[in-house]
Amino acid sequence: MARLGHAAGLDVGGTKIAAQLFDETWNVIDAREVATPKTSYASLLNVIVNEINWLHATGDGVQIPIGIGLPGIVDPRTGAVLTANLPASGHPLWTDLVQRLAGFDPVIINDCRAFALSEAVLGAGHDHETVVGLVIGTGLAGGLVFGGNLIKGSNGAAGEFGHIPIPTHLLQKYGLPVLWCGCGRSGCYETLGSGVGLSRIAKHVTGEDIDASAFAKNPDHIAPDLQRCLSIWIDLLSELVMELCLTVDPDCIVLGGGASKAPGLVSGLTNALDGKLLTAMTGPMICLAQGGPQSGARGAAFAAVMARNAKGS
Repeated sequence: MARLGHAAGLDVGGTKIAAQLFDETWNVIDAREVATPKTSYASLLNVIVNEINWLHATGDGVQIPIGIGLPGIVDPRTGAVLTANLPASGHPLWTDLVQRLAGFDPVIINDCRAFALSEAVLGAGHDHETVVGLVIGTGLAGGLVFGGNLIKGSNGAAGEFGHIPIPTHLLQKYGLPVLWCGCGRSGCYETLGSGVGLSRIAKHVTGEDIDASAFAKNPDHIAPDLQRCLSIWIDLLSELVMELCLTVDPDCIVLGGGASKAPGLVSGLTNALDGKLLTAMTGPMICLAQGGPQSGARGAAFAAVMARNAKGS
């Protein structure tokens, strides 16, 4: 049965696409998931179009605002998508969607920026003015929201925190290697500060291949060598948080992504940061996301509502 929705979002990931319809209070009133096509851009485009049509039909046939969150950046000059996890790099996804959808123009936003917007406005950071969303998963990225508005930057790259270089003194302190990053640079925080990075630290310290899931248990039940790996990882991340404090000075940092569930991460970051802040500085509140699995789609949907409101329609 069709239901009148307020907005809708698509969270396009490397393995699945989650379509969600939201009511006026941002509760999910309908949702479904489909596998993400990996064979070709055409197949990906077809599935996204089908999901948008399903959202329109489910939302009582009304062309509600629809946002699309995906792992990548839309080049503001060419409209081309830059992504490593979808068969869409170099393609003008937004233009092709507009042509296929009879002029309807969905909003496309980076998935980590969508997360940050969702949590800043509707989640754990809703009482704060300057909010950083930090997604710690396979990669490491996020977004910055000020006064309820997402800061995009001239290239749409504001929030690519994972590609800030790790300070040399930390690498030397723990004898960690300088690793090449998928962005083409070396020594980025993403190489050692992500969930994959935690596994790399464990490999370096223990000589064994240890999945990040081994750390998702009570700290008292983690072997001493793994506790040391976790401590090193948190120290690296706390340095990144310190750098964020010196650049944007947020009053709240919301953590998301699979690795954010590592035991003691929030308290560990808070305690480590206390020892790094400059005199008279007060650290931000660090907390876990509240939005759950719908955070990405909800943030994309919210961005679409904001875009439509800005157009005055």
